[in-house]
Amino acid sequence: HRCAGLAELAVLVLRAGVAWCAFRGSEVVGSLEARRCAAAHVIVAGLMGGALWTWPCGVAIKRGLLPGCMVLLSSSLSTSRWLQLAEAKGIGAEERLTWHAAAACAALVGAFSACSLFDKRRCQRATSGGARQHGD
Repeated sequence: HRCAGLAELAVLVLRAGVAWCAFRGSEVVGSLEARRCAAAHVIVAGLMGGALWTWPCGVAIKRGLLPGCMVLLSSSLSTSRWLQLAEAKGIGAEERLTWHAAAACAALVGAFSACSLFDKRRCQRATSGGARQHGD
């Protein structure tokens, strides 16, 4: 969770430029800001890939998929929009597709990582009341 928190902090830093443009109501964005936003989307996709595996397969709570799906969808749409706005600055459709493909790969890596790191036995002990027996 600490690494995920650091990754989320990196997402905030990377998206600061486009957030400032959005705050000002500007639809003019530079290619650097758009590419930073796209890099943030790749990080978000990796994190959400882990969540998309963990909720239905790890802890078996399917409704937990909704927040992860919504984050992934909003990140995809906003990143695509910022990259489209930067087309005049040299970012074309091919690069936009490349960023989205990288995000899809990151989501797969996140899902496979969550699968390999998740220990269902620890989850079962926590839900079976093992923590309450120790006075926690």
